[in-house]
Amino acid sequence: EFGKGGATEMSRDWRIPTWNPSFCSGQGGFVGDEVKESNVTPEYTWFDGTSYVYNLGETIQPGADGIYHMAVANGKAFDGKSKIVPIKRHKTVMPLHESGQIIPPVIMEMFMTGDFDQAVQAGMAEQGMTGSYQIVDADAEMLITHGVEPKEMAPTCTECHNMNGTTTNGMIPFDKLGYRVMPAKVKSCTLCHERESSSWQSIHDRHAKDEDSRGNLVSCNGCHTPEPSGLVKPTSDLCNDCHSLKSASDLQKVHKTHVERGYTCTKCHTFN
Repeated sequence: EFGKGGATEMSRDWRIPTWNPSFCSGQGGFVGDEVKESNVTPEYTWFDGTSYVYNLGETIQPGADGIYHMAVANGKAFDGKSKIVPIKRHKTVMPLHESGQIIPPVIMEMFMTGDFDQAVQAGMAEQGMTGSYQIVDADAEMLITHGVEPKEMAPTCTECHNMNGTTTNGMIPFDKLGYRVMPAKVKSCTLCHERESSSWQSIHDRHAKDEDSRGNLVSCNGCHTPEPSGLVKPTSDLCNDCHSLKSASDLQKVHKTHVERGYTCTKCHTFN
């Protein structure tokens, strides 16, 4: 949870003038309608340490949800560098110019008058803009950097995982982060090689540190993936991409050779 030491702002609607007497160094101001909450459950996303933040003058398109995302954590599942982090999603409204650019409103005009249209018009004048605008829903993904508890109070492993290597329905929504239930051949360790017997933890640790013949670490999605559903093209064409077509009776050996050479699964296989 976050917002443990006091309510944190989760959204602000500039269209609703709300007087705050403590604003502007005690002079007061119209700040828009704020929604604050305490002990909020965060959202989780993949984060590689970089972010996209809207830059003044850019055109912007809404996401699939119709919301204009002003700040987004960059990252992809299982890319070897992104980590799962908790975020706060702040929601608001913004003026979108007919050109597709966000108008930077002069907020002091809002503070003084409570008229957001006046603040937007002043912003357009500063940017040399003319024409019309519309109010759109917007949000920003924010890192949680305040009120973070010491590591001694961190959740235990079993609050997210059980001990047989599968994820659980604990505090993190793994199903929304790209994880899938591992297929039987992965659990039995026969998807890529002959069956081996050891504890899940030792096998996982070994694979996470293994390197292929080219010095590349074994990727997470080598195991956290559905079983292959087919080949990307017919065998006669697929094999000719790298060498002349060869015949082999031991397909398991052929597969093992390609894995050891560092070929990724998606080079040959399709997945549903």
